This record gives sequence, structure tokens and C-alpha cells, in this order.
Amino acid sequence: MWFKFLAIFLAIFLASVVQASFLAHFTILGNSANLVFVVFAVVIFYECILNRLWPREFYKEIMVVVVAGFFADLFSSFSFGLSIAIFLVLYLAIKTAIYFLKEIPDRYLIVYFLAVFAPSFFAYHAVLGIISNNLRVNTAFFIALAYNIVLAAALFYFYKKIDSIKSGRQLKLFH
Repeated sequence: MWFKFLAIFLAIFLASVVQASFLAHFTILGNSANLVFVVFAVVIFYECILNRLWPREFYKEIMVVVVAGFFADLFSSFSFGLSIAIFLVLYLAIKTAIYFLKEIPDRYLIVYFLAVFAPSFFAYHAVLGIISNNLRVNTAFFIALAYNIVLAAALFYFYKKIDSIKSGRQLKLFH
């Protein structure tokens, strides 16, 4: 179990390094990918889906929120702790949205994820825009949203594939 969170920690760390060093050179209309937010959203959505039946394991999700917020704050020009606070509010919103879903079919999981990801991305950038007095919702924002949605969908399927490989190793006594 600890190996999973070590891997998530390393993934968030790697995402922050790649975002700051490599993806900063691949901008579209001045917007680069927010890979730390994408990794945060994928991990939190997937962990909330898996832990829907066991709500007492929320401390692991909170740990992911704090680690992702910490690395987002490291490369941010805003006050330290702001991303942690925003990620915590977004985590609670995602957890609440998933709680109210009656049944989540595996076939449409990507649709649910994208329906949660897009408003979360908008809320994250809206709060940062309001704090910096630079809130603009224009074509550049929607292009950045599309850019991040493509990365989020790819990372979602990658995370889902890794989880299906991991769960395929379990012994199944009753089929």
C-alpha cells in the first residue's frame, strides 16, 4: 500500500519537474500545460472512485492533495499554501460529486472524469486569476483547457491501465 503512494509522490514530483523544465517550452498562445494539476485531478478522481465504499481511507487522499499542492506551490508565483488550499477545496468538491453518483459504469468513466476535470480546471484558474487581478476567460483560456484535457485523458487511460494490471494479479475465487 505504501508503494502506491510513493509512486504517486514520485509521479507528482516528476510532473512538476517536467512542467517547469520541458513543457514550459511547448506553449500554445502563451499557455503551457499544467501537468501537476492534471496528475492531481486524475489521481484524486480515481482514488475517490475506488474509495467510495471505504470512506475512512480519506487521509490517503488528503496526503495526495497536500503533496500536489506543495509541488504546485513550489513553481508558483503566488503565496505558498494557496495551491494546497485550492486543491483541498477541489478535492472536497470532487469527493462530493462522486458521492452523489448512484452507479458509475466503467464504460463511461472517462466522461465522468472530464465532466469533473473541466470545471475543476476552470475553478483553479479562476481563483488564481482573481487573486492576481488577471482573470480572463477568452480563447487562450479555452485552448489551455483543451490542451490540458488532452493530457488529462491520456493520463487517465494510463492510470486506468496500470490499475487494471495491478488488480489483475489478485486471486479470484468466484467468477
